[in-house]
Amino acid sequence: RYCVPRPDGRFSGNGLEVTCVNTIVPDPTTHERLWLCYADIGLLVSDDAGKSFRRSFVGMKNSGNCFTVAVDPRQPATVWAATGQWSRNAGDICRSDDGGHTWQVVGKPETGLPDGQVRHLVLDPNSPVGQRRLLATVNGFGVNQSGDGGLSWRSISSDLPDPAAKKPRGLLLDPGDPLHLIVAIGGVPKTGAGVYATRDGGHSWKRLHETGLFADITSLTASPQDMDYLYITTRQHYDRSARKTCPGGLYGSRDAGRSWRRMLDFRFVQTVAVSPVDPSVLYVGTNDHPYHDAYAAEGVLKSRDGGVTWQRQSSGLSHRGVHCISINPHDASVLY
Repeated sequence: RYCVPRPDGRFSGNGLEVTCVNTIVPDPTTHERLWLCYADIGLLVSDDAGKSFRRSFVGMKNSGNCFTVAVDPRQPATVWAATGQWSRNAGDICRSDDGGHTWQVVGKPETGLPDGQVRHLVLDPNSPVGQRRLLATVNGFGVNQSGDGGLSWRSISSDLPDPAAKKPRGLLLDPGDPLHLIVAIGGVPKTGAGVYATRDGGHSWKRLHETGLFADITSLTASPQDMDYLYITTRQHYDRSARKTCPGGLYGSRDAGRSWRRMLDFRFVQTVAVSPVDPSVLYVGTNDHPYHDAYAAEGVLKSRDGGVTWQRQSSGLSHRGVHCISINPHDASVLY
């Protein structure tokens, strides 16, 4: 692949090879801005919808790997980034007040955030601008919260089963109720895998389904129009101790997690996204073990009827293993 450097530090080209995307975050305030969170090459920013990119790393401790970012919708120049190591469980949270040109590490052990990979970072948009509330999952440590824009942190997952809290796989904040949080926990049933909710900001948590329903959860999301419409994705997993194969696929709930149905039967489903303008339009990303000779992934699958039927939407994809899907909030017809 060729790369063309520009005088202002940006670069353009015809694609990237041998790179691993953790997350793609379309900026909620700026139509053409994208935040691309990579392993190995860190955080890239595009201000022209992907025509060119700039690296964003000045001031970061772990500049080589970024898991996700959160942009303040009321102060677009304020951004938080979860950075760390992909090869071991270590990480922190950085804050930028100049649109990602410079950063400072704010989430670290000295400020109350455990040293672990932060895979999910959620901003409470209704919190005061000067005291922004942030929620973060930390691998090995559960859910943590900041009430001062990331300067200090505390755990809010002490009521979760300890083995379960160490494997968070998704985090949701109810836009209509700041005390209502939902977290997905990976692992196997005997360690507490499943979906949990709190209605009191993390003081107490309750499992939303019967024990043993899920294993190896990979992601969690909700319909932008209705928080009661929940979705989780799972990978097929063989539980050796129980001598049982736990199926992979997409599961959906229409009653805030009290009951679930399997909406897609597929061995390895990694992620799901719901259209912000039409809740019946769903996208899932499929993949497989990376070293299977007969690679079974189907790329992106799309449903236009709420998960009843699915069609492959992978024309033009260079690889069928899809690990993240993001929908542009300014134009729901644009998918990354």
